[in-house]
Order: sequence, then structure tokens, then C-alpha cells
Amino acid sequence: MDDPRESANVPQKVYDMVTERTQARIRRDCDTANTLRNTIDEAGYKIMIRSGSEILARKYRIRMRGIDAPELKMTYGKESKDALVKLIGEKSTRIYVYEQDQFGRYVGDIYCDSVFIQGADAEEWSRMAFQEL
Repeated sequence: MDDPRESANVPQKVYDMVTERTQARIRRDCDTANTLRNTIDEAGYKIMIRSGSEILARKYRIRMRGIDAPELKMTYGKESKDALVKLIGEKSTRIYVYEQDQFGRYVGDIYCDSVFIQGADAEEWSRMAFQEL
């Protein structure tokens, strides 16, 4: 991990699981590798692939400031999440965090390709969602 503030906080147990998973993948032991990946996910981390390299990233729960979007289990919750993932997934994003809410989520503003997501109009959303990654 590039950010020393983040890498210093990753538990050794998570690093060990990542190393074990890599070894399982080399042995082509998919069951063990998948089990370890799920355990890493449950620990609050995700292994992502960027430019052919695996990156260990911390998962954060983010709530967009000023937006009242449906929760996942509510009507249109999944559609709302899917639209946001399509809009910003795999793209360069910047999140400015202002506080934590009563549920432990970070509350902030999200910028994707220099566009303020909460302020983007339908035309901007459409343009960003369908442009090539």
C-alpha cells in the first residue's frame, strides 16, 4: 500500500492471509484462495487488481453528504447502488470526508473525474456512466 498511514494500520493477520492466498493461487488451490479472499473481505479489506498488480485496500462505508438515497434493502436500493457503481466504479475518485454518522459511515463529498457527484445533473451522470474506462 502506498499510503503509510493506511499500511501501518493493516493487521499482521491480514498480511499473512494475503501471502497465504498468493501461495494458494500459485499452487492453483482455488478453494483455499477463495476461502482466504472471503476471510480478507470479512476483515474489512479487499484485494483489487490494478494494471496487473494486486493491491490490498481498506473498505470504507461512505454516505454522500446531502443525498437521501435508498438503503440497499429498500425499494430501488439495489438500482441506486448499481447506478452509482456504474458511474464511478474503476474510475479516479476523490472523497472529502467531513464526519462520521451514527452508523459509523464516513460522510463526505465525492468527485469523479473532477465532477462533483452529488451536484451532477442527469446529463453529466449519463455521460460519465457510459464513457470508456
